[in-house]
Amino acid sequence: MEKKKTPGVTIVFYIVGILFLVVAAFMLVSAIAYTSTYLQSYGATFSDMWSNSLQYIIAQFMPYLGIGIVALGIGKVAKDTRNMKVETAQGDTSRLEAMLQKQADVSEEMSENIRYLSENLDTTREILGIKIGEKEKR
Repeated sequence: MEKKKTPGVTIVFYIVGILFLVVAAFMLVSAIAYTSTYLQSYGATFSDMWSNSLQYIIAQFMPYLGIGIVALGIGKVAKDTRNMKVETAQGDTSRLEAMLQKQADVSEEMSENIRYLSENLDTTREILGIKIGEKEKR
């Protein structure tokens, strides 16, 4: 099997993604430590201010986590796209056609499921509306 070359943009996105994940881990630890110190300074416990504490912790590390995951995803997509282009350029279209057919089949199946769920959603709404109306009459 021929070894495929990884594009430079993929490596850059992988590095950026990993750096953001490391920063997210640091921010998580830092936010937990800050929240603990803050609660101790006021003599409060976590259960007293759990909502504010969780909001602060999530707000501090979640952006970095999200950007890291997105960067890794972009790197993966760039690598897959490049490899797909290389396969097509080498004349191996049968595998690509099989992949496209498989995606089309999955897409058709998903659209059928969505259609089925949307039809059932309307029916369920009508039934719930009737039940709520009957309950209000009582």
